[in-house]
Amino acid sequence: MTTAAILGLLGVLAPLLVRWIYRRWARKDDPVAQKEVRSEKINEAIGRGSERGVNLLLDDLVQRVPPAAGGDQRGQAGAPDAGGPGVHAGK
Repeated sequence: MTTAAILGLLGVLAPLLVRWIYRRWARKDDPVAQKEVRSEKINEAIGRGSERGVNLLLDDLVQRVPPAAGGDQRGQAGAPDAGGPGVHAGK
């Protein structure tokens, strides 16, 4: 009877353990959770008054941003073929 009770407890606890491990693993890959962790680090650095720490964290955040899909878009706003009104639209 003791063996049956132990096996019954293992049968109940094993799926819970597997689910807990899976959720913990999935949380590491969650972009929202990663953003919250980075925000907490930045807030802690701000609270300490560490300007250098904040700058390092923000630099790391900027490097993680993927490039734009259309390539480099800088300098395109004033191009004559941009489709919008230019600086000399009245002439």
